[in-house]
Amino acid sequence: MQGELTYKKVSIQASVNKSWKTSMEVGVKVEAESPITNERFFVAHAYLTFVALSPRPTAKTHVGRVLSEYQPIRVPELVPTSSMEINRFEMAEKRRQARFRQKKVDYQEIRNRMREWSQGLRTMADEIAPIKEHPSYSVVEHASPDMQNTQEEGLEEEDAIVVHKLERRFSQDPRMVQQIKEKLMDATFAEVVELVMPQHANTLSITFGGQIMAWMELCARVSANRLAKAYLLTASLNFIASSGVGDVVTIRSVVSRSFNSSMEVYVSVEAAAVDQENIPVVIPRIIPQTKAEVILYEGGHDRRLKRLHQRQELINLVKNSSSKASTKS
Repeated sequence: MQGELTYKKVSIQASVNKSWKTSMEVGVKVEAESPITNERFFVAHAYLTFVALSPRPTAKTHVGRVLSEYQPIRVPELVPTSSMEINRFEMAEKRRQARFRQKKVDYQEIRNRMREWSQGLRTMADEIAPIKEHPSYSVVEHASPDMQNTQEEGLEEEDAIVVHKLERRFSQDPRMVQQIKEKLMDATFAEVVELVMPQHANTLSITFGGQIMAWMELCARVSANRLAKAYLLTASLNFIASSGVGDVVTIRSVVSRSFNSSMEVYVSVEAAAVDQENIPVVIPRIIPQTKAEVILYEGGHDRRLKRLHQRQELINLVKNSSSKASTKS
């Protein structure tokens, strides 16, 4: 996924890849276009699964609402014709079967820990934050030129060692060099509380998935920023569940695992730390302490491999589509 857009035109295309009895998978592709040069480039791709629900009159009693609301209905069968449609059709079924085979991990313990951290944050919120001097007064005015040169030389040497070791280009911006090498997992905890209003929901009073994801990303960015003091770019995001009008949505996040230049933030959001040039930044290593944190940490590697595999599948699909289009032309 590309970073924040400075372009004015955004093209969004969507199509149903496959339908089942009461559900369907929809693929969405986003492209951006410059209004000056007409240059187009790929921005993002997503797969969304929808369940068809029957609109019913509102029941008079609570039991009636429970029994009558949100009843699934059968959707028409989708028939692919072209080779591209058949490919999407088959890949959608593979993704569905992979979801069924995926072993469900119980994260109740880590959620309980996050509730405890939430209580701790509320206690700390009652304290008065100290007043700090602006960096332009406390650092620039009092730092000698010799000290600044020594610090810059040390940063450059450290960056050169890291780049050589990882054989990957990382940001050389001294401002993006992290001051710490590792941090405890609970130190990255963040919490956001939102009230679901009518404008946040569809005609069935179910909260828009995009709204939930926006709140999730906001909370996750706070956690990610507590680990890496850098500009953050969302690389992928996995949606969780639905809510309704009147619900108070509490979103908690914590960095579950960090890699070379990216981190996974629970709730299922991955963000990559970048500088102003969108070049990856080396970020601190996350340290799990409790059993629940270790389980969440160890699962991060497998989830990352799964995302990379799906990303490569998408790249291959786009390349094959482009090559076939050029051959026909």
